[in-house]
Amino acid sequence: MRFVLGGEFLHLGVHPVALRELLEIQQHLLVPEKHRSSLGVRCMDGREPVAEQFRQLIEVAREEAQNVLHVAREVGDRMVLMLDPACELRTFADALYVGRACDDAGYFWYEDPFRDGGTSAFAHRKLRGMIRTPLLITEHVRGVEPKADFVLAGGTDFLRVDPEYDMGITGSLKIAHFAEALGLDCEIHASGPAHRHLMAAMRNTNYYEVALVGPDCPNVIPPVYACGYSDQLDCVAADGTVGVPEGPGLGVTYDWDFIGRHRLAHHVFE
Repeated sequence: MRFVLGGEFLHLGVHPVALRELLEIQQHLLVPEKHRSSLGVRCMDGREPVAEQFRQLIEVAREEAQNVLHVAREVGDRMVLMLDPACELRTFADALYVGRACDDAGYFWYEDPFRDGGTSAFAHRKLRGMIRTPLLITEHVRGVEPKADFVLAGGTDFLRVDPEYDMGITGSLKIAHFAEALGLDCEIHASGPAHRHLMAAMRNTNYYEVALVGPDCPNVIPPVYACGYSDQLDCVAADGTVGVPEGPGLGVTYDWDFIGRHRLAHHVFE
């Protein structure tokens, strides 16, 4: 109905309105920052023909594939490379195109590529059959039984688990043991004290994810620790490892003064 009403308001047919909405979403979410403003202006005011607008959408997957190959050429065999498009590739075809670039570049895994939201076992089983790079899915599939269904349906090569999303450390260990029973590895999503302890308790896992950091991009988690614990980029030692906190429980001390000063709400569960 919104397309019909929008068309009547703009004196356009339904399909240009639907395309306009698609392009607006596309330029906000997918197009690299340096191209967003110019692409948004050209597409939104109708100065480019439809064919050119679609060409711009296709270029997103092509640019991602070019980045995959460029990083592999620059890094060589000095580093193990993985790719996580965070479900941002628009179509299955885009995911296939970028996946074949991962094949050519020898990537270790390919995670959550396209906009099914990382939840379609059928689609990822199809993708697995068309590329060589192992898939890492189930970050967005919650709990023991749904993840078991997903992997038994052939939807992934590696499982993802997160103690904050998958019923804590207990639930995460159940998932890790299920994967181990099938001979599969289970990778831990994101970072934190619980994540480090969980990884130390698992045999079938490979890499600790120091998440969403870079030379100009700090971890957004507030500095709530009073013991020096950190998941910033500099937490990685020279040998490529991170330490596991050694104190009681999670092994960290929280800065309750900082937490209290920045608290926005307080809930008590009894």
